[in-house]
Amino acid sequence: MALPYAKQLCGGAVFHGVLQGFFMTQHFHNVNSTKIMITKLCPMNHDNSYSIIRWQCLHGIGHGLAEFYDYDILTAVAHCDEFQPGWEQISCSKGVFMQNVVHYYETGKGDFDKDDLFSPCDKVSEKYASACYHYHALYILKKKGFGLETTFDECDKIIPSKFVKFCYHGMGRQMSSVAYADMNQGIIDC
Repeated sequence: MALPYAKQLCGGAVFHGVLQGFFMTQHFHNVNSTKIMITKLCPMNHDNSYSIIRWQCLHGIGHGLAEFYDYDILTAVAHCDEFQPGWEQISCSKGVFMQNVVHYYETGKGDFDKDDLFSPCDKVSEKYASACYHYHALYILKKKGFGLETTFDECDKIIPSKFVKFCYHGMGRQMSSVAYADMNQGIIDC
């Protein structure tokens, strides 16, 4: 596989692409999901088990799982349970949720419910809800015509309210790209 050649130089994109390609090849060849040992795909760094390379790889697996399961997000994210509880599971889940929103931006499709603005985040297990709302903020932003104030108003409606802050974090993540390109506009937006 190409993973041993992947470097952080290109950020996470190379890991996303390699792992999405791997999963789509498995999907194309109708490989049974039980035959894919996802916990063996990412290299371990015994000197640093929390390495950025491992994080990017786990996150990339999440992207691949979303595609492998045809954007059935609840099924895809359930496979993140195969990893160690904590940061490994969350890293994987963030890839699943990010891919769902990316797919929506690229195609207008994904695992969303036109009658429930917070779906699938309000349906995932609580341990994954914060990661879901973090990326879901971008979906809400687009659904609200890119209005910052109306998007934050929608974030405020999340139940249970302890997840509101993760929607805000996701908005901050998106707004950081505006601030990077135009600091004055970023300050105005804030």
